[in-house]
Amino acid sequence: MREDKGKGRTEVGKVSARRDQKKMVRFADFVKDSKAFFKEIGDLTLMSEQEPMQLLMEGIEASSEDDEHQTIACTLDDSSRNFWSSKGSPDNTTSEYLIYKMVQPICVVTRVEVVPYKARYQRGMPIYAPRSVAVSVGFHQEAENMHYVSEEFPVENSNVTHTFNIKPTLVVGGFLRLDLRGRYQRQPGDNLFYTVLESVKCFGLPIGAFLNKPHVTAPLLSLASTFGAPFHLWSTSSTFSPDSLEGDISRALAARRNTAMVANGLAELVAQGRWKQALRVVTGFDLTSHLRSQERLTWMFENAWGDGE
Repeated sequence: MREDKGKGRTEVGKVSARRDQKKMVRFADFVKDSKAFFKEIGDLTLMSEQEPMQLLMEGIEASSEDDEHQTIACTLDDSSRNFWSSKGSPDNTTSEYLIYKMVQPICVVTRVEVVPYKARYQRGMPIYAPRSVAVSVGFHQEAENMHYVSEEFPVENSNVTHTFNIKPTLVVGGFLRLDLRGRYQRQPGDNLFYTVLESVKCFGLPIGAFLNKPHVTAPLLSLASTFGAPFHLWSTSSTFSPDSLEGDISRALAARRNTAMVANGLAELVAQGRWKQALRVVTGFDLTSHLRSQERLTWMFENAWGDGE
């Protein structure tokens, strides 16, 4: 954060004001009807479990990047060949951080997933996981202004999906920060420790997906406004309207509904033993990654091979 000249002093002043404001805010003060609120929270909990949405929109800051091809953006592209890498360090206790902007200024976060990178092109195929991860969420990207900070989740040095569950705590914000603490692996070439991630995902629900839950959305909008959430960063117009949030997310909602319908159809085909037809459905549509995962495709290919259909 800049602290030089007038602009720097103004930014520091804003940060201090938000920090003081955070200490005084009680979310319960924004809830007008507790019974209706908890009923709608129950509906959202079920919705987030049955149809979670991927919330990360873009990577906006990394504490370090090893080169221009190993940036934070590489953690979002679903390719196992691309990755973000920190700079090397002789100290295995060194920490890094990654900051992401979510799809809307108010998102309910339920879980975060990270996949450490396995360097198959290096001798011994080393894996470069952090030793632990802490998750922060807030309406501003500065660490000191994120109102939620998780416990430290331990991470094994393995090239698998590590899931960090945030629920049942109600965690909302527009920015996600991951603090990656400690390192396991030295790189064979320079003998320095690195942290390298193949993938980062965050799941939950953007507020545009549940604007029909007014007893939840009204308190969340009030909370975000109290914290001075920068709604303009998600808006193309000069004025912010909550109704625009539903329109912004409509395409993703339509895709989610389509995926649910296709998933139900696939389940019926599998139950009938019609593996080849099910496989044609999976490979013929642009579906979400969990329906086209490598594990699912392998399983379906193996069964379709013996299918006489």
